[in-house]
Amino acid sequence: MAAEFAAAGVTPGQPFPGNVIPDALIDPNATAFLGTGAIPLPNFGNQFTGSRSVPIDVREEIIRVDHNFNDRVSLMAHFINDAIIQETDTTLWGGMSYPTLGTIFRNPAKSAVLRLTWTISPSLLNEVAYNYNGNRIDFTGAFNAYELGYDRSSSDLDRRHVLTMNYIYELPFFKSHSSPFVRQAVGGWQLSGITNFQTGLPNTPSYPGDIAGVGFGNVRPNVVSDPNSGPKTLDEWFNTDAFAPPDELTFGNAGRNVIRRPGRDNWNISVFKVFSFSSLREGAQLQFRLEMFNTFNHTQFSDYDSNVLSGNYGKITSTYDARRIQFGLKFAF
Repeated sequence: MAAEFAAAGVTPGQPFPGNVIPDALIDPNATAFLGTGAIPLPNFGNQFTGSRSVPIDVREEIIRVDHNFNDRVSLMAHFINDAIIQETDTTLWGGMSYPTLGTIFRNPAKSAVLRLTWTISPSLLNEVAYNYNGNRIDFTGAFNAYELGYDRSSSDLDRRHVLTMNYIYELPFFKSHSSPFVRQAVGGWQLSGITNFQTGLPNTPSYPGDIAGVGFGNVRPNVVSDPNSGPKTLDEWFNTDAFAPPDELTFGNAGRNVIRRPGRDNWNISVFKVFSFSSLREGAQLQFRLEMFNTFNHTQFSDYDSNVLSGNYGKITSTYDARRIQFGLKFAF
């Protein structure tokens, strides 16, 4: 190759003379192909200006098997075989005067997933999966494929404590008032609501960078103290000093879901009243409803940044919705 460059007057690492590739370095087959006009020349006034729809034949075969061995162990196998055929029998580019041969694009694809889930306790589980897609096999569901016990932890949906209360209360005021107007306007109101108290979901700290040297970008930090002993403030929800950089060529020793997101204290309350208009028409009534979500407008933290190297590390980054009020009015007759 060096001799060919020298013969053409080209110095490796330097621009081509006159910024033009010498003919001696262009493959003769490529020259012949370009001569057919199949690819427009630069600044050619009619390049790739047209488009046309082409028939596409798609076939997909899916096989899925789910089996629960018992109330703790389940298996899911999923196999997909795709075949996509796209054919063109005329010119590919509009405005060209030359014919082209029929072109067929074939895109066969196969994918498979094998997932095994076993429950250790109602809120503790392990799950691993093997995924095959084309010519690649991925092992997912386990952060450290060399040690499956590394991910033994509380499940992502583990809320340790949840208390939900539903209530309906008919206000007793003015129900028996001597004035029909007062009874109609002020009496007979109904109060109802849903109140929810719950602890936060678990979360996993992360440390960016391929520290373990396995080809993907994040590992976990090392734990040096209790991460859940933090001040629980807007700027530091958990103990940010509880994590340290992992050692080189390790995944870090922090377990999965070792820190907790904020809990929630939420009140949704509605006020309801039915006004009777039976004097106008039998059964006629006007229904009024006032609904308040997050009634007391408490700021309810939702999530924080658990990336150790982030500028917002440990800080609250999102909240649940502020108070919302809506009115409803319905006339039935």
